[in-house]
Amino acid sequence: MTNRLTTRLARLALLLALMLVLGSVAAQAQNSRDDWKPEKLRSDLLRNLPRTLDEAPIVAAEREQIYTQVVAGLRRLDLLVAVEPDEQRETVMRSPIGRVHLSDHGGTQLLVQAPRVFCGNGGCPLWLFVERRGRWELALDTGGGALLLRDTTNRHFHDIVTVWHMSGREARFAVYRWDGRRYRSFDCYDAEGERDSEVPRISSCPA
Repeated sequence: MTNRLTTRLARLALLLALMLVLGSVAAQAQNSRDDWKPEKLRSDLLRNLPRTLDEAPIVAAEREQIYTQVVAGLRRLDLLVAVEPDEQRETVMRSPIGRVHLSDHGGTQLLVQAPRVFCGNGGCPLWLFVERRGRWELALDTGGGALLLRDTTNRHFHDIVTVWHMSGREARFAVYRWDGRRYRSFDCYDAEGERDSEVPRISSCPA
């Protein structure tokens, strides 16, 4: 009886150890810091924003919802001063916009990029909208020079990564994860190295 109990406990301990190892591997896979790789950067969603907000195939009420959110975001960043007040609406309506596929349940989301006049060398303000109960709701207010789609998912939505080009040698990668209603910050890291180096130096973003 004692030998049988000892054997069962040993098997249980082995099973628990295996689960811990597999859990650690899965966690690392869920949060790999390899978005700097060229094949990852080629998935930039900002390359497919074919229309402007003014000409996007959405109804007038939806256009106004998005316009209002974009203006609010630019105002928070104090960027509207870049254009004259009587030119603000026309300028914002030139925001590039396109549909993206972030959910494995099907359907599409809307990605909006600020017009070039509001951008810096490292990137532009970005807004991501999801459709809920007939309205386009803001799911992420962020920015960057690229927006990458990861294979990993949470609650049926893919993780996404914004890329800010800090200099010719350094880029900042901000990872966002879906929480069921919107995207939340999940990880942030810097990749620094020469353009021809195989592996850059990776470090967490300053707190």
